[in-house]
Amino acid sequence: MNDSSEYQVILNPLFKTQKFAVLSTFFNGQPYSNLVAFASSENLKQMAFVTNKKTRKYDNIRKNNRVAMLIDNRKNKSSDLSSAFAVTAIGVAAELNGANRTILSKIYVAKHPSLSGFLNKPESVLMRIEISEYIIAGFDKSQRFFIRD
Repeated sequence: MNDSSEYQVILNPLFKTQKFAVLSTFFNGQPYSNLVAFASSENLKQMAFVTNKKTRKYDNIRKNNRVAMLIDNRKNKSSDLSSAFAVTAIGVAAELNGANRTILSKIYVAKHPSLSGFLNKPESVLMRIEISEYIIAGFDKSQRFFIRD
């Protein structure tokens, strides 16, 4: 499925309300996951997070820039079986500099004002994920959306 309006109706409200995602990287035959504070561009083609340059996730991304982010809407209630869903965003991550960094920094700080100090530390980097596809999965069904330019 590729109708951008269909996935945007589902994802925009989720990404506005959820502050954290699970970032998955891969290195040396092993997956690695971290909880990160994230923000997304309005068109949902990009996601951003901040990390320290001295972390395993940063090293992993430099060695293999293919990543996945998982965001969900669960409430840890029985009703989650019928109403909860998780979104996997698949893409390529890279450190941002210049004008692109400025644009996504503003989006990131608007969502996470308490992290502006962390973002501006010399050892911190703003990472952008260029999304290639989203997989939206509930308890018994899933949908796949490929992102096109």
